[in-house]
Amino acid sequence: MVKNIINEIGISTIFITHDIEEAVKLSDRIYIMGKNPGTIIEEIQIREDFHENFFEDKKFIEYKKHIIEKLDKLI
Repeated sequence: MVKNIINEIGISTIFITHDIEEAVKLSDRIYIMGKNPGTIIEEIQIREDFHENFFEDKKFIEYKKHIIEKLDKLI
């Protein structure tokens, strides 16, 4: 719903979240930030538009796994 509104209005939006699933579902791009303020570790382009049952989508699972692996390396 939020993504639909953003697309309809045609605005750019920045969400800051610790919820990986929310980030993958709502984003066109995800930036993984490092421990130092303002340090970007990686930019991930989300090319899919996930709909119902997105938790079961193979590509959604791949994005989530990749992000978790990147974050685990930062700890």
